[in-house]
Amino acid sequence: MKGGLVAQPTVILTDGARLEGEAVVLSCFERSSPDAGRLEKRLEAVLRRIATQPGWKAREKQVARAVTGGRPPVQVEVHGLGPRGRFDAGYLATWLERALDGAAQEGRREITLILPDHEVTRGRNAPRVLLELYQSGYRFGRYRRRSNRPALGKVNLLVPEGQSETYADALKPARTVSGAVDWTRTLGNTPPNVASPEWMAEQAMGMAEKSGIECRVLEPDAMRELGMGGILAVGSGSARSPRLVRLEWGEGDEVISFVGKGVTFDTGGISIKPSAAMEEMKYDKCGACAVLGVSKAVVELG
Repeated sequence: MKGGLVAQPTVILTDGARLEGEAVVLSCFERSSPDAGRLEKRLEAVLRRIATQPGWKAREKQVARAVTGGRPPVQVEVHGLGPRGRFDAGYLATWLERALDGAAQEGRREITLILPDHEVTRGRNAPRVLLELYQSGYRFGRYRRRSNRPALGKVNLLVPEGQSETYADALKPARTVSGAVDWTRTLGNTPPNVASPEWMAEQAMGMAEKSGIECRVLEPDAMRELGMGGILAVGSGSARSPRLVRLEWGEGDEVISFVGKGVTFDTGGISIKPSAAMEEMKYDKCGACAVLGVSKAVVELG
């Protein structure tokens, strides 16, 4: 775990020529056969056993397991997806997270994941599928005791027929964007006793230095000279003085600007907020976190 995060698994596109990893994870719609793609012949016997298990209907969240013959044996795990007509991008994301989380819970280091052949896994949807796959392993564990359980390190991804080139083109951009999203979420999740305005400015400067972005940080005196009374007034309610971060990158006549609010802990109306909601007030800085993450991704993608 680096920086309190579960590391992203390495995603490798596989042609299904052999069973790779400790488990094969696939899916099945109601009233359909399990979608094993190009591995169907290899898994035919074990899928037949799964199909005849008592109670197996391929309903949403239903999971059936069986083990292949041969050595070493490989666990085959079929996830029910419910009716095909109700399946969409949101449910795909939920399934990917459940599949990878289950593999991690089982202590798997490497699995083969077979995507269902559906419109949401084809064509221009490939980058989104890969991004969801990378993101499904995100956990903010900086302040939790570290687990001794091995992390899922590799996912061999079998995509629908005819989609290999599309997914190969999307692999690197999806991983780049996912890395920026991970960083953005970690900034947002960091609690306010750490994530002060000064700390946020330091994170921006560190990212800008690595990425080659011009970065300017304004402190209270500079903001006062520029008449930035709003920021100064809000910041006066804290012992931590405010900062304004300005990032600039690229050349050309067209300018695209992103502006994000970065209140590191929203104490407004503290007397009327229920105590259970106070933890979430650290997320009032997420506008600024998102701008930093977008800046990082834009530069890395060129």
